Parts: sequence; structure tokens; C-alpha cells
Amino acid sequence: MKKRIILGLPTDNSINSAIQANLENLGFEVINVSFDIANFKYKNFGQRIHNFFRKTFLKDKNFKKRLKYNNHRQELENQLNMLHLKPDYALLIRPDIYPTEFLEKIKQKVGKMYGYHWDGLALYPLTRDVIPYFDSFYVFDPKDYPHPEFPNVKPTTSFYIDHVKTKENPENDIYYIGFMMKKRMPSILRLLEKIEPLNLKLDINLLTKDLASTSGLNKNINFLTEPMTYQQNLERMMNSKVILDFLDSSHGGLSLRTFEAVGFGKKLVTNNPSVKYYDFYNLANIFVWDGENPYGIEEFLKKPYEKLPEQIVKKYGFTNWINYILEIEPHQKIEFPAELINS
Repeated sequence: MKKRIILGLPTDNSINSAIQANLENLGFEVINVSFDIANFKYKNFGQRIHNFFRKTFLKDKNFKKRLKYNNHRQELENQLNMLHLKPDYALLIRPDIYPTEFLEKIKQKVGKMYGYHWDGLALYPLTRDVIPYFDSFYVFDPKDYPHPEFPNVKPTTSFYIDHVKTKENPENDIYYIGFMMKKRMPSILRLLEKIEPLNLKLDINLLTKDLASTSGLNKNINFLTEPMTYQQNLERMMNSKVILDFLDSSHGGLSLRTFEAVGFGKKLVTNNPSVKYYDFYNLANIFVWDGENPYGIEEFLKKPYEKLPEQIVKKYGFTNWINYILEIEPHQKIEFPAELINS
């Protein structure tokens, strides 16, 4: 009999569909309660003022979250109400997007309930309100583990979707997709300036709502006004030999693209120094720089990729990740390096 799981997360860039497909490929029956939080708009000016009043004077930071949820409330609650067989698990990623009353309804329906936060907890302080609802709550940032208040907080990293296959003989040399953020731009431009003389085939993409601000910037950058889907991102990544990664300084966790590099056999250029402490780190495959001067990158890009041990590659794939999260044997534990926990 198939294991049944309630899956919930933001539908930004449709990564929820990729996760659902991977779960179904592993034999799970999925009840998907994900919803869109990125395209929320106030219905009227009065609603915006009401939110401002509650947030400013009543210290109610949950009001806007409830508005986003209420746009999908009927559909999501209907899915729970129609359940006749008790799901074995619930997995909510970024569970702070759900009101506590919805979490309570899920908890009444399932065997075990698991949460995962793939951003630093400091970025989303409301998350602490929902952690007690979960049997285990996983964090990806070593700064958040162990948690002094919640003993159910456990470590994990991100993962790569492992039901897809990498492309043989990729056409591009270097790939990047990200938001155009002021604090990242100096590092991006310095890196492009350094590698331009190498005559590489680049696929560099920045998402922005203000195309006017891109005037005069590096000619190798494609400026996008609409985000790619996760599937489009995967296809572009598969078609490149090297992935670029720029750390968001608000947390110390490793990005999804770090593990996609591990799983799909890609070289990685990153300014996240904590990657050096993980078991997949290999000087031939990962170039770590400080965001200032990428000294030595020319030599790095000339080196061939060194294949990693299969056990390590599988460790960070979604199959092992979900077994570890849901406590299904067998699995490899995914823990943080001691050097990062103690720092």
C-alpha cells in the first residue's frame, strides 16, 4: 500500500511540482496543499491600511499572512476535509506561511508531522510560533542548531531532485540565475570581468523589475522581468558545466544549487566559505572566493571535474533526504559539520 503524505510549501517557481513528482516517483501518494504567496495583492486600499494599522499599533505581524492564506483557504481546507484515509506524514516547507489553525487541522489528520525551513530562522521570526506543532522541525542553517528553546529542531541541508538525469555534453560553460540585488552586484560584476577574457559561453541571468537600472551593466548578463520555473532552471543548469552561487549574507546555510552541483556533476563557484567543511568538498570541483578578487579561477575552470563517491552523491539526493526527514530506514543522516555548529 502506498505511503500517503501531505505536502505544503510556497509555489514560487513551481518547485513544489518537482518535489511532488519526486515523491510520486518514490511511490508516495501526495496531497499537495502548497499555495502562491509571491503574487499576493491587496484587494483594496482599505485592506492595505488595515494591515498597516494592525502591524504598527497592534504588533500583529500575522495579519498579512492570513490574507495570503485566505485567498486559498477554501481550496486547501476542502482537500483536508475530503481525506478518508489517514495520511502517514505531513511535510511543510516554510510552514510559517500557514496559520496555526490550519496546522492544527493537519496535525489531527496525520500520523507524524515534519517541518523544514530552507531560510535562516532570523529572516522569518514568525517561524518560532509554528515549531511546536511538529514532531521534528528541520533547519538548514547551522546558526539555528541546536535551538535553545525547541528540542525538536534538527539539522539537515538542502537537496537535489534526483528523479531527473543530467545532460551529457552541456553546451554552456557557466550558468547563474538570481535576483538583481544591490549587495550582490559588485561581486557578480567583478567575477564576470575576470572571466570575460577566457571566451567562455555564459548563461548569466538576473531577475529585476526595473530594467532601466540595468543600463550600462555587463553585456553578458540577461536581464529577466519574469522568473523562470524550477523546471526551466534545471534545464539551463543541466546544459552548463559550472554553476555560480552567491551567498545571501543573512544566513550561513548552503543553497539548493550547491547540492544540484553535487548531484548533477557540475563544478561550483561560490563565495560561501562554509562549503569547505562538508564531506563533498573537493578543490577540483568547488572554487571558493571572498567576493572580492577571484584569484585562481582561470586555473580552476581548466581543471576537469573529479567524480565524487557514489555514497556521498546519494546522501544529498531527495530520496535519501526524504527518508532522513521522515525517519524511514534505511537512510544516511544529514548533519552539520562540527566546525560550523561550534563556531
